[in-house]
Amino acid sequence: MQARGRSYGRARAVALVAAAGALLMGCGSQTPAPALVLEVGPPADAATVAAASEVVHARLAALGVEGTVTVDGSRLELDIPPAEPGSTLVAELTDPARLRLVGVPDGQDPAAVDEIDPSWETVLEATGAIPAVGDTDQTGGPAITFTFSGADAEDLASYTTAHVGGSVALALGDEILAVPVIQSPITGGVLQLAFASDESWTPERLREVTTIVSAGPLPAPLREITGG
Repeated sequence: MQARGRSYGRARAVALVAAAGALLMGCGSQTPAPALVLEVGPPADAATVAAASEVVHARLAALGVEGTVTVDGSRLELDIPPAEPGSTLVAELTDPARLRLVGVPDGQDPAAVDEIDPSWETVLEATGAIPAVGDTDQTGGPAITFTFSGADAEDLASYTTAHVGGSVALALGDEILAVPVIQSPITGGVLQLAFASDESWTPERLREVTTIVSAGPLPAPLREITGG
């Protein structure tokens, strides 16, 4: 499916991750502080915190960042290498975005879709990890391939079969990634979006989007605790 890329314009805060060698003083001993501390919640029950820990660990792995994630109450303590100034690591780990596919009503110009109307039909909303790979299409332009399974794949097949020639909006949170035209039914669960004419889809942006989608959505908000 050829897609018109949309600006993934969520502001990315400049994050300075404290050096892993920072020390906490207490009881006459020196204990290495975690490089980064994230607080979960609400809700912050044990199951939610554990699920958030799994998502953060998966995102670190997808980003190629080695380290450990330790649960301490409602907090996640990350023992990871310090990030460079201006790193988007914290933003990528705490992004709550959930992948959605929403039907665009007939008569609505796909090129004019800048936001999703709450009344539009939700085709699917991912509740878990969706394998996503950033690559190139046949023309050499940037592309992302999403692989849906189970009920998500069935919903995708049902909707696209009934709406060939129509459009759908693919969104990550509130940001529209693309508004492709349905050229044929998608019955195998594999959806490829190509962004051949959109220079904003840099390798860095492809990595960011595919990392968040592949690791799955966060079960609760995360915020950085300054100073550990």
